[in-house]
Amino acid sequence: MLIHSGFGMHNKLLVISHEVSILLNPILVKPEWLKKHRISENARNLFLEPLILATLNLPSDQGSALLLASVLNKLFAGRRRDALPMLPRATLHDLFVAPAVAAVESNGGQVLCRAAVVDLEPEDKRVAIAFKNGEHVRFDADLIVLAVPAWRFSKLAKAHVELRDTADRAAELSSSPIVDVSLWFDRPIMPYRFAGLLGSPLQWIFSHPSEPNRSTGENRYRVSAVISHAKSEIGCRNDELARRARTEIERFFPAAKEARQVDQLVIKARRATISARPGQKGLRPGPRTAFGNLFLAGDWTDTDLPATIESAIASGSTVARAVTEAAG
Repeated sequence: MLIHSGFGMHNKLLVISHEVSILLNPILVKPEWLKKHRISENARNLFLEPLILATLNLPSDQGSALLLASVLNKLFAGRRRDALPMLPRATLHDLFVAPAVAAVESNGGQVLCRAAVVDLEPEDKRVAIAFKNGEHVRFDADLIVLAVPAWRFSKLAKAHVELRDTADRAAELSSSPIVDVSLWFDRPIMPYRFAGLLGSPLQWIFSHPSEPNRSTGENRYRVSAVISHAKSEIGCRNDELARRARTEIERFFPAAKEARQVDQLVIKARRATISARPGQKGLRPGPRTAFGNLFLAGDWTDTDLPATIESAIASGSTVARAVTEAAG
């Protein structure tokens, strides 16, 4: 940030001071704060807004200062390697899902796909779950970790008086969407593995390794673009979103103008994250519930982080400790 040429040292120092002052504000980057401290539009548009949107999946005037402060504290007050950007060479499935499945199965467990939890079935101070895997199946266990989205947990739990308060609070957690647009080209069009864009509706662009076309065998090159807090884009047609993404990609990477697009895919995550608004902390539960054998996990639970992969991992660690303690 200190070497960014888009705004002067005065604004750079004020932005750093803002990272401290957010601890005292429930809403981020208030207009009166910007005016009082003479922070320029460049400083806001080139640093504060992109940082907050990427961190909270909300614009600056809507997000929680406490959540942003927690992220900045981990970023700037931790070890040097904590702030290093990392890009996986494999897919997130290969990085996280496949090893987790292998670990479960190697310890005698079983992973069932397309088996949605459809009900909770309390009995005394314990609970069993019912899931649908072609047929209605009741599953009972000494210890159960329920890792479903907040809105799904609310629907499952609201009928049970023991969980109603937690369910009601989960229902108050609104969501913020993310749109991902992937375009495949017949040649590489980016000199970098990833780029953050300023002054664009696309926040991040990732260039992926070449992959063979399944029908022709020819190499093709995927570029994926991320649109955070995509409230206005979520209702657009996929073809229109792909067209807009290509226009932006060509604007920042002119080599794309000469490339032939061979495929496209638009993914709309309408409930991608919970909204990281002020007051959300009091709505996010810990791992324990009113039932002694039921525990909660997920990026939406109380981790002091926005609903990110890091939050999901933190939740997993917390619930693992709670389950271990309960097992004695």
